[in-house]
Parts: sequence; structure tokens; C-alpha cells
Amino acid sequence: MKVTSYAVARPAAYDRTAVSTFGSYDALVGPHTITVRFTSTVAANRKMLVESICIESVTFSAATVPGRRIMYVRINNGTNEMDIGRIDSTVSATVGNYVADIRFASVTIYTGEYVYGATSDGSTGGAQSMTLAFKGTTFDS
Repeated sequence: MKVTSYAVARPAAYDRTAVSTFGSYDALVGPHTITVRFTSTVAANRKMLVESICIESVTFSAATVPGRRIMYVRINNGTNEMDIGRIDSTVSATVGNYVADIRFASVTIYTGEYVYGATSDGSTGGAQSMTLAFKGTTFDS
């Protein structure tokens, strides 16, 4: 049934063909340059509400020369970018060192925009366990 009266409220986002959307990466890695680990683009006539993000890293083996560790989940509209979660630190020489950025977000992104996660480790040697993830709900515009 098509509703043509403006007196009827529009359904809530979760009632407009809502689908859970996830992006994740979890691996033990050595030194590397910025590498995109996942991407999720909003399809035509849809929106996405990014609800939560998780960024974690644990030092598994110490680096010979510690370097800069960068991990982020970011949104992009084709022109501009914005981090919605980020770790930017020096890799610890201590095995078991844990850093995290875990948060609940409320960021709406629109058709053609996307959310992605990336990592880098500028150390020499060593290994990091790196985890990036986000959860969102995609729904009709």
C-alpha cells in the first residue's frame, strides 16, 4: 500500500530495509606501509549509520628499531576524509603491549561515501597483532 498523506510519519531507519554492515581485519603482521584492509561503500538510494568501531593492537614480538604505528577507521565522501577512530603511536619494545580505541559512534554516511580501515607499522622487525572493525546499519534513504 502506498501512503500518500504527509500526515503519516515516515518509518524509522531500522524499518526501511535495514541491513547490518560489517568491515573487519584481524591479523599478525610485520612492518608495512599504509595498507587499506577493508572498504564499505554506500549504494545508491541508501544511507549507513556507523554504530561502533574497534581498533586494537598487541605487540607479539619486539621490533629491532621501534617505529610509528598507525591504524584508523575513516569515512570518505570523495573529497574529504575524517577519522572516526585512530591509533597513532610508537610501537612498544615490550611484548604484550596493548593499545586500543573502541567506541560507539553515530555517524551517518550517504550514497557514494564509504568507510574504510587501514594500518601501517614503520618499525624494523617485530610483529603486531592488528584488529580493525566497524559495525553499521545500512537502510533506504
